[in-house]
Amino acid sequence: MHAKKNAHTGRRIALITILVLLALAVLLGGCALRDARRLLSSVDAVEESVFGMIDEAKAMNMDGVEAAALSLQSVVREDEEILDGALWRMAARMPGVGGDVRSARKLIGIARQGVEETLLPALSAVRQQGDISAMLEKKDIPALLTVADNMLTMADGHLPRVRGYLEEVSSVPTMRIGRLERKMEKIRSLARLGEEVLPFFEEELLPVVRDELLPPLRDMAGNLKMEDILPGEGKINAKILAKGLDALEGMIPALRALPGMLEKDTLHFSDTVAAYTEKISDKLAEGLALYDRAEPYLPLLKKFLAGGEDRLYLFVAQNSAEIRACGGFPGAVGFVRIQDGVLSIDEFNSVYRVLKGMSFVTQQELDMFTAMVAVDRDAVVNPYFPIVATRWAENYEKRTGKHIDGVISASPIIIQDLLEVAGPVELSDGTVLDGSNAVAFLQNGIYLQYLQEVNREGGAITDALFSETAALAIKGVFRDLGFDKLERYLSILERRFADRVIMLWLEDEEGEELIRKIGCDGGFNTDPEHPQLGVYFSNYAASKLGWYLDLDVEMGKPWENEDGSLSYPVTVSMANTLRYDDIASQNFYIVAATEGVMNARLYLATPAGGELSDFYGWGEDAIFFARQEYYDCELYCTNFFHMGKEQSTVVSFTVTTAPGVREPLSVITTPTLSEYRR
Repeated sequence: MHAKKNAHTGRRIALITILVLLALAVLLGGCALRDARRLLSSVDAVEESVFGMIDEAKAMNMDGVEAAALSLQSVVREDEEILDGALWRMAARMPGVGGDVRSARKLIGIARQGVEETLLPALSAVRQQGDISAMLEKKDIPALLTVADNMLTMADGHLPRVRGYLEEVSSVPTMRIGRLERKMEKIRSLARLGEEVLPFFEEELLPVVRDELLPPLRDMAGNLKMEDILPGEGKINAKILAKGLDALEGMIPALRALPGMLEKDTLHFSDTVAAYTEKISDKLAEGLALYDRAEPYLPLLKKFLAGGEDRLYLFVAQNSAEIRACGGFPGAVGFVRIQDGVLSIDEFNSVYRVLKGMSFVTQQELDMFTAMVAVDRDAVVNPYFPIVATRWAENYEKRTGKHIDGVISASPIIIQDLLEVAGPVELSDGTVLDGSNAVAFLQNGIYLQYLQEVNREGGAITDALFSETAALAIKGVFRDLGFDKLERYLSILERRFADRVIMLWLEDEEGEELIRKIGCDGGFNTDPEHPQLGVYFSNYAASKLGWYLDLDVEMGKPWENEDGSLSYPVTVSMANTLRYDDIASQNFYIVAATEGVMNARLYLATPAGGELSDFYGWGEDAIFFARQEYYDCELYCTNFFHMGKEQSTVVSFTVTTAPGVREPLSVITTPTLSEYRR
């Protein structure tokens, strides 16, 4: 009986023990399941933190980057605490799942080590560099170069450690728990991808930045601030700019290589990163395309800057309203000055204050251009700009003793071009000029408003307003420069170099050769392979009737001659569009003593190696042509002919290019204002 009772008691104790153990198993299993779910969700949190840091770094938001890094640190620390618990230490010894637990603990340890020993110290080092966004905004080049150097040093120290982390993560064994293994494989794949990407940074990108991009920048601008580059309104440091061009040339090969580097498949491991690298590549491509367009002009720009040495250039505004064969009467003259390394543009003055006196001219020039050509400021009746510019430079130097290194000539058309990009300006008289009305005001409206008759006061006002407009337009060029504006300014230069709105002359023969290559020398056609007909118009009356001139050149279909040359029928139509009922007809300053009649001559410059023939002309006067050999060009000039209000004159002739030339004939003319009048 006693034995039975003991047996019964034993069974009860065993049952209670089993129930307690089952309860503990359920409880521990529940805790383990809860922890496992938490660990699985932390993988998503880690991924979210990592890509969050990338997004914040792209936005240059260091606060956001640091917040994401601290969030990552918090996640891995919590996970490490879980896996350090007694339950998980016990589980790590169990067969089967124990290997998964040990792998998870290893992974979390690597993550914590990476965050605390590499990521957070790196971010702290970046913080110590200062406000990088502010440096970029202020274009603080020395500070940015220092940051770049420090970042490269930091990368050299951290990248080997990062490589070690990635190798350890990649080596984590396959896990038995399917869901955990799927998460682990995602992390393992990212680590393997990191191992593939890391050599790109270590062996390709960082060496290019360190050895090819930063040294030229450091040599050029290691101690510069933006105020050194732009020392005042409308001023630029020519010495620094010249060094900058040299630095840019040195960097171009490396910059050309970068887009190809960034297109590598290993860098496109996510849509976010792929979009970012694509954006960088697009910006680089945009900048390189702009450089390629500007490259033909850079040698001339460097010659003009002269390394920042002292230079003095005449800046002449040819007034197309008072049209002459070379462009127009030089109503205003300014100076581009490089002194003590700083380039500035002085205010424009009346030509009567700057260019005075006469020069010796040949009998041939007197026959072609009349006695006006002997007066230096009237030399523009000659269409050959190199001679005109030389005369101006010699005149000024002879009178003042100041040497002129070159001449820049521009029509007021360029002012409207610049305002179209830079934006409107308001003059002291309240007039607002922009990219749609500047030419109309400067070439016609200003005379109607201030010069109903010739008077000194009105002339002073118009001179002052023109000078003010030019100064404001030039200052506007330096405002808010970016790729888009630079490209638009370059387009303006390309167009205006080609149509004689801008012409250049340098005393330096090497510089003059560069100008000829670009095609803005204002000379005659000298290359038979690129045939060009020159059509130049001079109104010899001291009026402002150029505003009312129409000058149209029509070229017919060519035919081939026996010697392989091509002949083109050409018609030049000229018209004085001033109407009798136009208010300008009553403005003496515009119509002058001729009462609105143009007293004109037309000049035709033959293409190199070609000839002109079959002349015919009709209008109010009979038209005759005389042929002259002038600076290696066959130049034909007409007799004087008159065009009164609403009258026209037409001439036709045949242009034959050099034998064997197949490039189509082009035409260059004296710039006119008809498109701005319509």
